Amino acid sequence: MSEIDPSLETVMVCRSGNRSAIACDFLTSAGFSRVKNMLGGMNAWTWEVE
Repeated sequence: MSEIDPSLETVMVCRSGNRSAIACDFLTSAGFSRVKNMLGGMNAWTWEVE
């Protein structure tokens, strides 16, 4: 957590969105207010990846 800047928005990502939601809850409980979960995770990603 010491590597995350709490003043910046931080997006958590995992494969399906479940673990990243848990990570968002954990960070929020630790005082971070600018965390977001990428709904659906990488399974929902539709853009091309280089």
